[in-house]
Amino acid sequence: MTTHFDYHVIHDDLVKLDALGHDDPTFLKMLSDLTGVEYKNIKMDDKETMSIFSSSKALGVDLSSELRTTVGTLGIPEFGTQFVRGMLEETKPKTFAALVRISGLSHGTDVWLNNARDLIAAKKATVDEVIACRDDIMNYLIQKGLDKKHSFFIMEKVRKGKGLASEDEDEMKKIKYQNGLSIHVKK
Repeated sequence: MTTHFDYHVIHDDLVKLDALGHDDPTFLKMLSDLTGVEYKNIKMDDKETMSIFSSSKALGVDLSSELRTTVGTLGIPEFGTQFVRGMLEETKPKTFAALVRISGLSHGTDVWLNNARDLIAAKKATVDEVIACRDDIMNYLIQKGLDKKHSFFIMEKVRKGKGLASEDEDEMKKIKYQNGLSIHVKK
């Protein structure tokens, strides 16, 4: 029985459907029921827990020589891969929000490599400032004063690679001068 195929093997022969469930709330409730720990009361800024995303010291082990990593995230889904461990080593996240952004940056072609990583390395932006997921586009534009509907449609155009109409650019230029919009475009 096979559950996963490499996309390139089947993309000309089969329609692939990703049925993504939103099971996280259910899992959190089940874990709370099983452990007696209310997930809403778990601290998201525990210094020792956060430190494993930039060092393995809190675990009492040195992983650098044997496993060639300086972070203690080998057993954490999404953060244990060599790729994401490298992102953690480069960004040294200090907050839970930064971890969420790193998770977003680790998915997709040219999201981290040849894009956000270059902006961060050139000190044009920090991990907290780069676009880590599509919602960042919409939320940033709304925060800067563009109406919600227009912000959503700009986000969708960017996400789908359709480019922006001159009207979209004019609206963003308008709020740039009114509210200090700051956009770095990698050519």
